[in-house]
Amino acid sequence: MEDCTYKGEAVLTETSVTDSHSCQELLETIGFAYHAVYFTYSSKSHTCTFYDSAEMDCASLSGPVLPKYDTCTGGASSTAAPTTAAPTTTAAPTTAAPTTAAPTTAAPTTAAPT
Repeated sequence: MEDCTYKGEAVLTETSVTDSHSCQELLETIGFAYHAVYFTYSSKSHTCTFYDSAEMDCASLSGPVLPKYDTCTGGASSTAAPTTAAPTTTAAPTTAAPTTAAPTTAAPTTAAPT
């Protein structure tokens, strides 16, 4: 996306981030503390900015030919839809039969001193 106006509030700006991957890792690590859900990174100023919303208005979009943009967004809107994780299921615990034999007592292996 290019030429975007971000509708969310900038909740954190860091000026010493080395690259966009580091900015993303920072968001994943501490973003929750700022209620941040989206980031931008400027490679010119090495500035990482967190936003509390992923909503934006963009003048243009760029990217690969496939997949088609509409298949990813469900329409032509540039407003990101919130995501929710699918519920996870936990397998029922299993109880296995004991695998160890009962302890045995062996006779002493050392002889009495003579």
